[in-house]
Amino acid sequence: MAERTKMPGADSETLQELLDREKIRELTYRYGLAIEQQDEEEMANLFTEEGTADFSSLGWGVIRGQLALREFYRSTWQLEVKPFFSNHIIEIAGDRATGTCSLENRATRAGQSMIGAGRLHDRYEKVRGKWKFVSRRVEMFYFVPLAQGWAEVEAPERKVKPHAPPRVAAPIGHYSHGVEVPPGARVLYTAGQVGIDAAGQLVEGIANQAETALRNLEAILASAGMTSRDIVHLRTFLVDLDDFAAFKEVRAKVLGDHKPASTLVVVKGLALPELRVEIECVAAKP
Repeated sequence: MAERTKMPGADSETLQELLDREKIRELTYRYGLAIEQQDEEEMANLFTEEGTADFSSLGWGVIRGQLALREFYRSTWQLEVKPFFSNHIIEIAGDRATGTCSLENRATRAGQSMIGAGRLHDRYEKVRGKWKFVSRRVEMFYFVPLAQGWAEVEAPERKVKPHAPPRVAAPIGHYSHGVEVPPGARVLYTAGQVGIDAAGQLVEGIANQAETALRNLEAILASAGMTSRDIVHLRTFLVDLDDFAAFKEVRAKVLGDHKPASTLVVVKGLALPELRVEIECVAAKP
């Protein structure tokens, strides 16, 4: 009988890959526990220092860096979520890897039961022997009240509808001329938000103030079970028209391809002389 030749190192490589796969699955499980326990410190530490979380499918844009991730997750804790992961597919190449898995969410918001499903798309890196998220993109298929059910999510008559009539010149920016809200939608009106963060600190510069104001709006929307994708009208007040280009760049970063009806007003001043921008919105959730 021929003697089988054993390839040097083959067994150890296989064992290491199996161990890495288990550690990556454990990373995702720790992510779920951190959400369930509302532990933003643990959550941020699961990412690399410049790691990103992409919530564009929920209208929250891309959050980059551990500090921003910590603040973002803290702002979402009014939603009590229990996530479930399955069908984890992992591809490993040395100290880097990619993965996808299915996601199901059970959640409550102000006593209302919510249900959601989607898919997670990940990139991982081994940092000082520990696997961390380089990026996590959340692709949500739906996230709706349990009483509504997922079957109605795509019903056209229940969707917010943008309007761009041919008798009106095309928008010259990233907005819609009009937005129609379906009957029965929940509507939220916000107060004007400025560049003052959750700690009560005024941030400096038009870009920082604009992003802080928009993130404040996101937090208010989230408290009502909404996202920036539910904004139907955005009104912005600037004290200097020269700040408009910087504001547009931040708005694109936060809102992505969402195009609410929008109004820009240039004013002489705001409530504090240091303020450069104030933003308010109307949002509707079918």
